[in-house]
Amino acid sequence: MSTQAPDSFGASTDSTNPPATDAAPRKKGRGCLWAALIFITLGALGSLLCCGGGLYFGIEYSGLAYMDPVNQMPEVTDEIGTVRSLKVNLAATIDEFQENPEHVVFDATGERGSTRLSIKAGPAGDIEAIYILGEDGSRTPIDLAAPLSNPAASP
Repeated sequence: MSTQAPDSFGASTDSTNPPATDAAPRKKGRGCLWAALIFITLGALGSLLCCGGGLYFGIEYSGLAYMDPVNQMPEVTDEIGTVRSLKVNLAATIDEFQENPEHVVFDATGERGSTRLSIKAGPAGDIEAIYILGEDGSRTPIDLAAPLSNPAASP
């Protein structure tokens, strides 16, 4: 015996086997695409933070290597006193690159003032050339052949 009963549209329905419905096709999953985009974004952000932090500290502390030799140069100490900090000036280094591509410009702050120094370092990190940069655009070379003073040894 069949348990089919006509529905409101005149079609019979079978209670044991409901009619198949025309379901919409399933959307293709884009979860992997979103996961990849999130992974790439987080990776780029992490690289930026990590490398940016390394770059910041590298720039911030690169002047420490030149602090002692610069403090032994009378031309510098006569102008600004004992140098307390040397910090890379990226904007001035880019400007200096036009004339001297191997030089890095440092902002030197001393006991009696501040100035800019253009330093060319050799492969071993030693100073090969150095200039005092004036505010008027002048460049005063420092003679590296002259004996360096040692402020720590003076009485």
